[in-house]
Parts: sequence; structure tokens; C-alpha cells
Amino acid sequence: MTKNLKKLSQTAKLSRRRFGFLALGTMAVAGGLAGYAYCWQRGSRPVVALADNGVIALDLIGPMEILGRLPDARGIYTALETGNKKTARGDLTLQIEIRLQDVDAPEVIVLPGVIGREPLPEEIAWLKRQATKSRLVFAVGEGWRWLTAAGLQADGIQIVATEGGAAALDAALVAAARLAGRDYAEALQLAIEYDPAPPFTSVTSDRPAPILPATPTIRAGILLYDGMTALDAIGPYEVFSRVPAIQLELLGRTRRPITTDTGALTLDVSRSVDDAVGYDVILIPGGAYGTQQAAKDEKVLAWIKANAAQQSLVVSVCTGALILAKTGLLNGQRATTHWGSQATLTQAGITYAHERFIRLPKLVTAAGVSAGIDVALAVVGDLFGSAVGAAVQHQLPYAPKPPFDSGALSNARPEVTTLAKQILQKNAIGSFIRMTAYAALG
Repeated sequence: MTKNLKKLSQTAKLSRRRFGFLALGTMAVAGGLAGYAYCWQRGSRPVVALADNGVIALDLIGPMEILGRLPDARGIYTALETGNKKTARGDLTLQIEIRLQDVDAPEVIVLPGVIGREPLPEEIAWLKRQATKSRLVFAVGEGWRWLTAAGLQADGIQIVATEGGAAALDAALVAAARLAGRDYAEALQLAIEYDPAPPFTSVTSDRPAPILPATPTIRAGILLYDGMTALDAIGPYEVFSRVPAIQLELLGRTRRPITTDTGALTLDVSRSVDDAVGYDVILIPGGAYGTQQAAKDEKVLAWIKANAAQQSLVVSVCTGALILAKTGLLNGQRATTHWGSQATLTQAGITYAHERFIRLPKLVTAAGVSAGIDVALAVVGDLFGSAVGAAVQHQLPYAPKPPFDSGALSNARPEVTTLAKQILQKNAIGSFIRMTAYAALG
């Protein structure tokens, strides 16, 4: 294990010692977590994603939401230099904390598409050394260039090359089945509620895609907060950022960077919610413990209500509906959320419906995690017309073919449902301990 990884491990042990009893006490009262004495620690099997300027956010985050949640996985976003902020399409920036050279013998290597440059010699040298030590090298979109430069041939098993967008999610689930067994892969598909429903017919060669509107006419803001699930926000971000007419901002309670629920990804915030009003669309992602905290934050709730009062379209993804419920905007309405939180939504006096997304005049709620892509495409279609929505869907590309019939709770086998709940519970407890430890350590 490298020096940096050892440092992270020591931090995890400190967190576990100082906050273990607090975590178990909270588990005793938290809904759905009672009886689980799960002792959180950072995984020991590195799942590494190579990131750099121009990386396509969905091609980076999508596979990591699956492969980074394999048993005992430790998600790592890495580049040649640490301390750098890597910019994805648009103005999404992520912080790099571990140098590529300091990562050895990763379980999985993810090579996402990067726009505008060829593989660097240092990256190729590292990939050649590490490919033989890894159980999976997973190239997405333009990531095939890194395979070619390293002299690696995709075999569909240990070395996989796939298109971006939904194809990367599909292929990552197939890879997860090989690495952790089919039941576990099906449970991962259920955990992210990957039961896709593309809102538009795919663009074909005999129906050319329209030119996307370029003049900014729509302001959209995506809320980021500590402990959120990355794909809840990144799926919609990838959709909205492809429409030049949408002026997109990433908003936080403060300007401080946020860390997502796995603890592996740190994202920058464009501006705080203090003066962030007047948006045409705002989007609220979900998570686990982080979402519970955001739902108690009067500043965040006031921001949502202020935008709603100005006739913003308010969209929630996954358990983001639980934050929206605290504003009172969903009172007496039908709504959807992640299948694991339907009871919580019902207890708030809201009628839960198992649908991919539910439209109200100025409110839209979407189901779990991956539904954010579906709902964002639908919103683009509502704002600019179905031809533009279809064009963006084609650009992603988003023509999903899930490998298993387990994305909806009603279709999942009982043993898969049980395993999915365990994955979600482990994530929730880990997120709680991380957030509590980081807050206490300042």
C-alpha cells in the first residue's frame, strides 16, 4: 500500500475509534438501520478512475457508481498530479488527492473519455505496469485511446471497451457480475434503480439531429451537498450541460467543496445559495445521511422555497424528494423517490407512486439515482421541444440495455432485494461515519 493510501487508512481508523459508539447509537434509532452493527472502514481494493481536464462526467461517474461499490472497494479518482482541479465538460471540477504514480495494483482501472488530448507517456507507462495486476481494465468512450497506446487489446472480460453514456452503465454491471457474482450485480442495479425509461425515440440517420439552441435563455441550478450520491447530480448535469441555451450552475450551502457519499469524490461549487435565486430550473439530488442533514438545513429549505415562489421548476432525484418534502411543496401531492425511502415519504403525508418520474405543474420527482438522466432529458424536451430532447439523448448516447431485469423493486428476486438493502445500508452508515468524523476533525 502506498504512502497516501496508508494515510487515508490511518484517518479511517481514527474516525472509527472516535465515532464508532456514536455510529452504533445512531444505528439503533435510524429507520432501516436498526440491528446492523456494521463497522465502517475504507475498502482495501482500489477501484481507480483516471481523470483529467475534458473528461466526460457521466463516463467517469457512471461506472464508478457501480464498480466503486463492489465488495471492499476503495474508489479513487486520480491524475498525474495531486491538488489539481480537473474540469469536466462544462464547469464541473473535481479535486484530485492521490497521484497516479502512488496507486499500485488496483482491482479495477476505469479509463473514461477525455476530450481534446492524447494519452500522456506517464499514463501509458503506468497503465502498462498495472494492467497485468488488475482484474479489470474498463475503457469508456475515448478511453480506447489509452488501451491502444498501451498495446492492450479488449477481450470483453479482463479488458473491456465500451461506448459512453448508458452503454458504460450496462457494461459496468456485466463486469460487476464477473467480479462479484450475478446476485451482487443485480443488487447494484437495484440499488441505483437502473430501470431506464428514455423519454424520446432515438435519432436515426434519416432524421438528422437539430442544431441545439445556443443563446442562453434558461438558468438552471443543481444543488450539491456533502453526502449526496454523485450520479443523482451528474446524470442531469451531463444532460443540461449539452444544451448551450442552458446557463448551468452548481450550488452549495457555502462555496466550500463538497464530498459525495462514497468519500471518494470531491466537487467544487460554483456559488452559494445565499443569493442564488431566479432560476428557471433547480435540481435536488439525493443520498443517505447527507440527505437527512440537508433536509434539516433551514438555509437550504429556504432557498428551495424562494425559487419555487418565483415559479422555478423544482426537480428532485431519488431521495432528494425527502428534502423537497420538508419544504411543504409536496403536501397533498403524488410523488416518487428511491424505492428504499417510500415509507419515509408516505410518513410525511405524501402519496408515493412507483413511477420513473412524476410531473406536477412546477414540481417533478424522479425515482432512484439513474432516473435523474430520464427526468433531465424530459425537462429538456419540455423546455425546448422533443426534437432537442431527442438530440441530447442521442449525444449522450442514451440507449440503455440493462443486463438484468432487477432495476425495479417489483422485478427483483427476494435475495437480490435483501442484498441491495445491505449495500444501501452499508453506504448509509459509511457516509454517516465519514461526515461525522470530518465535521469533528474540522
